[in-house]
Amino acid sequence: MNKWQYTLDVKEAYNRVGEDQDIPSFCKILVKELNLIPDHLKDKKLGDLIDYFTSMAEDEDVSIEEFDHVLDDLYNWADTDKRLWIGTF
Repeated sequence: MNKWQYTLDVKEAYNRVGEDQDIPSFCKILVKELNLIPDHLKDKKLGDLIDYFTSMAEDEDVSIEEFDHVLDDLYNWADTDKRLWIGTF
C-alpha cells in the first residue's frame, strides 16, 4: 500500500469550525499549512485553492456552502496520486 506523500494535521482548527462556525480563522490556518507543502507537490491547482482559502480568510461573511465546495476541491486535489493526507478527524 502506498503512503501519502505529505500529511497536514488540522484537526484542532477544523473542530473549532464546527463549534464556532469561524471559517475565516480556519482558512488562515489552512493557508499557512498549505504553504508549507513541499514544492515538488505544488501545482497551479493548489495555488488557486490557496488563493480561494486566502480570500475566505478575509471574508467574515463567507458561506459554509462556499467553504465546503472549496474544501471538497482541496480533498480531490490531495487524493490525486496520494499527494496529501488532510487530517480533520
